[in-house]
Amino acid sequence: MKKEFGYGAYYRFFMLITFAIVLGLNLVNIRDWSLGIVGTLLPIWILLNYMLGVKEMPRGGRMNRAWIKIIGNFILFSILLYYIGGYTNLSYTLFHFFIILSSTVLLSPYAGLLMLGLSFGIALKVVFSQAYILDNFIIHSYAYGGAMVIGYFIRMEKTQKSKLDHKVRELDALYKISKMIDYFPGTEEILDKISVIVGETIGAAMCLIMLYDEERECLTAKAGYGVSKEVINNFTLRKSEGIEGEVIENRGQITCKDIGNLAIYQRLFDGKLETVTVIPLYLRNKVIGTLSIYDTKDKHYSSEDIDLLDMMGSRIGMILENDKLYKQIHTKAIMDGLTGLYNHKQFYDRLKQEIHDAKRNEHQLYLLMIDIDRFKAFNDHYGHVVGDQVLVQIAETIKGSIRETDYAARYGGEEFAVILPNADHETASKVADRIRSNVKKTTNIIDQLRGEDVDITVSIGISCYPDCSNDIVNLVDIADVRMYKGKAMGGDQIIA
Repeated sequence: MKKEFGYGAYYRFFMLITFAIVLGLNLVNIRDWSLGIVGTLLPIWILLNYMLGVKEMPRGGRMNRAWIKIIGNFILFSILLYYIGGYTNLSYTLFHFFIILSSTVLLSPYAGLLMLGLSFGIALKVVFSQAYILDNFIIHSYAYGGAMVIGYFIRMEKTQKSKLDHKVRELDALYKISKMIDYFPGTEEILDKISVIVGETIGAAMCLIMLYDEERECLTAKAGYGVSKEVINNFTLRKSEGIEGEVIENRGQITCKDIGNLAIYQRLFDGKLETVTVIPLYLRNKVIGTLSIYDTKDKHYSSEDIDLLDMMGSRIGMILENDKLYKQIHTKAIMDGLTGLYNHKQFYDRLKQEIHDAKRNEHQLYLLMIDIDRFKAFNDHYGHVVGDQVLVQIAETIKGSIRETDYAARYGGEEFAVILPNADHETASKVADRIRSNVKKTTNIIDQLRGEDVDITVSIGISCYPDCSNDIVNLVDIADVRMYKGKAMGGDQIIA
């Protein structure tokens, strides 16, 4: 009841107190009760309130259950009052005061007016059957009017409080999400935090953020609230599949549907779901994903909640855009624009870190300095366009020849460097020879060089930490000197 009405706890308390007083007022004339009818009506009344209170009906929305509860109580207890003689004492006024107040607070002022009219209709018959007509009618009027006024002000206070709470939730959620616009811990961590904020703010059972892959034409789960990591790692929808797919297909239409019959969700969430609400995520007026809210009960959100979800969706789009721009800037800052390898600065930063780790773990580290033989003459003959293609292809060759734990960089011009953490002399020699032999195949890969009488080779110098030097600059210089020694020997050499 509390979840149904908001004032449910007060309603139950008031109902029990009111009905206890009503029955207490009529215990004195219990001998006059129609016990057979009373014994039948009481279990029906208790069952009605139990079904609509402690256990929700399997079908029907909150307002439908509230109407059934109010009207059912009005009819059943009015009949009950008749058969226990309660229409001749204060219990009649007390009960109808309760029912007018409850319908005004839980349903609407119009429902309160309806109950007021019905109660007055019964009151007219009752007061005219008693000796003091005017006095009784005035008592009823004050009681019913008072119930209506009290109920109206309680409802207004409830409405204002609800609006204020919603605004506070809205501002708090938007503030928390907006704080992440300048926060770049990684896309997955950002989305994980946002999914928790969304789920807790809306009060959803589960929340899922999915991003759309245009090339594969599918949605992939990236973060979630109330769902397992297994679901997040394995939940993928094709375009137009599921409610999320419809949102992508319809270019951002907000969708709220009963999903009781959609097997794809039942398998995924153990058949516990009833409804889903999906909000599109935009990036520069383009739908890039979805924000999905799942509920285990027949729950439909208000227009204010949908607006809040929409605003949170737009913030998520902004955060994803900032994250994308940040990664682009970061990539440009550490990567060589032509070859896609680490640049000169990042090479030294990485080398410094790897030497620090090698010292701490007492491991060896090997460094390869690689230079293309006679590249200036090659550039003069074939031009810089073909020369750039050679640089790109050699960079790809180096990346394909090293281990996953190694780091390749463009040191400058036609010179490259490779850091081999936790390696030995044999490993370094094998990697260097693999690079040297694979580079020779470059001529057959580049279209402009096929059939040309030209050999592309590299010279490689190898140095080792800590055997050669403990100093970064000296380590590079030693490998560099050995590399130039190989070039002086005619190129296509490995010197260690």
